[in-house]
Amino acid sequence: MGITGLLPIIKRTMEKKHISEFKNKRIGIDCFPWIYQILNSIPEELFYNVKTDRHTIIFEKRIKSLLSYGITPVMVFDGDPLISKEKTNRDRSLRKEHYKKEVERYISYNNHSKAKELMKRCIGVSKEIVHDITKICIRNNIEYIISPYEADAQLYFLEREGYIDCIMTEDSDLIPFGCKNILFKFDGSFVDLYKIECLEKSKDKVFRDHIQDICILSGCDYLESIPGIGILTAHKFLLKSRDIKEVIHKISLKKKVPVNYFEEFRRAKITFKSQIVYDPKTKTRRYLNPPEEEATFLGTLDEVEYVFEMNLLNSVLGKEHQKKIIKITRHHIENVKNKEETSQSAPF
Repeated sequence: MGITGLLPIIKRTMEKKHISEFKNKRIGIDCFPWIYQILNSIPEELFYNVKTDRHTIIFEKRIKSLLSYGITPVMVFDGDPLISKEKTNRDRSLRKEHYKKEVERYISYNNHSKAKELMKRCIGVSKEIVHDITKICIRNNIEYIISPYEADAQLYFLEREGYIDCIMTEDSDLIPFGCKNILFKFDGSFVDLYKIECLEKSKDKVFRDHIQDICILSGCDYLESIPGIGILTAHKFLLKSRDIKEVIHKISLKKKVPVNYFEEFRRAKITFKSQIVYDPKTKTRRYLNPPEEEATFLGTLDEVEYVFEMNLLNSVLGKEHQKKIIKITRHHIENVKNKEETSQSAPF
């Protein structure tokens, strides 16, 4: 999760702020990083599939903490898997399966502390967990959106359109989308404020204007890195030429570049530029920007139900568990004050 090496480069240009400074702001919350942090506190319950409500209790406390400071949270969840991220998701699933086997191995050695630590690497956010969290949002009348696909693109869109004032996340992937104001490292009291100007302050104008290309070259969720090419090296190549085809050619003279790398780069670029998001004002799906060519890998503009199977205990002993299809409401935006009513503090 995130662009490797990016945050350390810009960290010195970010400002430490108390969360109270964002009173009357609408903040888009990247929910999955929050959920992962919370689930890390209950790895055994998740690994052994023990029923628990601890994750919802902690999540609700975090929401109420923001509300107590006069902040209006807009909760944004990841949605359906994105085709462009298929390899990344497959690799993550394989790693989790590997760690599950490692957990069993350490349990057999009676090394429960090591097993518990590895259980954290097996954690995934299921639709059932999302369902639990959305019920908390509805109960507290908190606006939420389950994105068509990636929460990163959805959050960028909401900020770009002025629907939210800034974004709270732990994921540096939002930076190459072009987000202007991001709050990192929320600890209940303080955040690190990233502003888009941090990019130029950290390096130069090329770093700011071409951060998306730099991040794709260095490796992102949509395209693996060329071995030996990180953020700083990619930046050096972009300083010499802005033509990405020429940049890739120059890299190929020094590094081993996959045969179809330029086409894969273009596909990653299209995914950043034209991903499908939900527009809460028109209540329809749309592209961030219309793709200049056919791009079926971006998904569908049709609304898709968000469902999962829930096992139900059968009262008759000896019979298999019954299953029930649960439909999760993708958007909860009714009865929420509009931006003009809630954003009354000074602009960023």
